[in-house]
Amino acid sequence: MAKAILVEETIKVGEKILVELDKIIPDIIGAFWFLFEETDEWKLIFISPTFDEKGPRFAYKLILDVFQKNSIEENVIAFED
Repeated sequence: MAKAILVEETIKVGEKILVELDKIIPDIIGAFWFLFEETDEWKLIFISPTFDEKGPRFAYKLILDVFQKNSIEENVIAFED
C-alpha cells in the first residue's frame, strides 16, 4: 500500500487550527498528525482536558467554527470523523 504524504500546506493549516483553538481553549496539551494506515489518511489529533470533559460533539463544533471563521477549505484538511 502506498503511504500518503503529509504536505507542507496541510501542516501549516493544521498549525493555524491549533493556534486558533488555543485562543478559545488554552488547555490543549498536545496535537499531532497520525497516519491511519488502513485508510492511508493523515488525521490531526488534539489532546485537551476540555475535549475529554465536554465530549466529541463539543470538540467537533469548536473545530468546525475555527474552519468557518478562518475560511479553511476542506480540500486542504477534511473535516470528518
